[in-house]
Amino acid sequence: MSDFFRIERGLELDDLVKYLQGTGVPGSTADTNEALTGSVYTDNADGSLWTKISAGSGTIRWQKMASETYVNNAVGATVSWREPAVVRDNIATTLPVGTATSPIIVDGVSITDGMRVLFSALTGGLGKNIYVYTQAAGTFAEDVNQESSGDAVYVQSGTSAGRTFIFNGTDWVLSDQASLDEEGFIRAFIGKSGVGVEMPLYTSNNYVGNNTSLETAIGVLDNTVGPNVSLGNFIAPANRVQQNIQALDTEIGANVIAGNHITPANSVNANITALDSQVGPELLVGNHFTANTVLSTAITQLDNQLGPDVANGNFVASANTTHQNIQALDTAIGASVTSVGVILNANSANQNIQALGDALDEATREVAVTNVTSIQTVDSVVAGSAKWLVRAVLASDPTRVYATEIYALGNGVSADFTRYATLRIGTSIPGLAVTVDFNAGALRLRVASTGAVNVSARRVGTVA
Repeated sequence: MSDFFRIERGLELDDLVKYLQGTGVPGSTADTNEALTGSVYTDNADGSLWTKISAGSGTIRWQKMASETYVNNAVGATVSWREPAVVRDNIATTLPVGTATSPIIVDGVSITDGMRVLFSALTGGLGKNIYVYTQAAGTFAEDVNQESSGDAVYVQSGTSAGRTFIFNGTDWVLSDQASLDEEGFIRAFIGKSGVGVEMPLYTSNNYVGNNTSLETAIGVLDNTVGPNVSLGNFIAPANRVQQNIQALDTEIGANVIAGNHITPANSVNANITALDSQVGPELLVGNHFTANTVLSTAITQLDNQLGPDVANGNFVASANTTHQNIQALDTAIGASVTSVGVILNANSANQNIQALGDALDEATREVAVTNVTSIQTVDSVVAGSAKWLVRAVLASDPTRVYATEIYALGNGVSADFTRYATLRIGTSIPGLAVTVDFNAGALRLRVASTGAVNVSARRVGTVA
């Protein structure tokens, strides 16, 4: 019996779509290249079907149609679909226990007998798996299907409703449109315009450069900001940067007016630089402050030394500035002294005044000693000769008083002395003796008494 008709390569109905077959993928023969969009091709090698999706030649014009077997193999190779769970609990680390014969509330949903719950935060050996509720006992039992990498479960209710979770071997992770939405939000949040490789372009490049990662840019900014501030007069480490800036701005106050060294047109830094130039280098040790003392402290110390404003005097006036009064005093003081005696031309005025004061004190020093009994040194002076006025009062009877003037001479080895102008009131003070000796290069005024006496002595003068 002969065939009614035979189709060797394919079937074409006028100029419409073609139904073709062959071995291998389509797009390499004239008939597959000439076929209209919508034509169908069967690959005899594996039975796969192809549909032409655009006019022209080449395999790229054809699309392979997925069979049920292909889909199952492709999806099943990476994902194992589990029966849906009613809710997901990502808080409980141990299985909750309900009341026998009663439902249990999980994630705001009433769970009744046979309902499935995904517990994704369990610890202590319990699997992060789906558990089935037995209402009669009020307990959960783990699903017979153990969790394994690639398992996927859809959650129907609760805060995770409508989301799909995939087990990655350790945790159940979100994997659905909600995740994609979140990725889109994050992309918008960090300023990324779309998917793919894209490096940031910053609107300001004072410290960070374009095409550097956010991590690098943040590191550069953090390094520029520097370590956190210490607790200061107006700023605190607990404050935000903006709070500390606001505090400093408040303390700085309104813009400056034109002064001796600053102008309102300058920035704060420019005015600080101008003042810094006028202030000069760090302070050295001075008479009233230590080295490197902060300027405000040094100014306060000097202000305390200066005291309140001057009253009108011989050379100074309260209306004058300090500099004007200093200039007036300088003019009145005149030229520097000539070196003589204890004063030196190289000394400051204060040093020479101090030297004169020390010399005057050395020549006219007055001392007092109470309750002298055994011999005691009342005063000593390094000099060739010295004179003292001495007064002694008996401690037990102040009406018994003794006074004398004593002059002493030393030769570097021993001393000689004489008493004259001696006076007494009342009866004699028992055992009272006033003497001078030489010891360790100094003339010593010595007093002894049997009864306790109070002694005062004043140097009248010394000769080197």
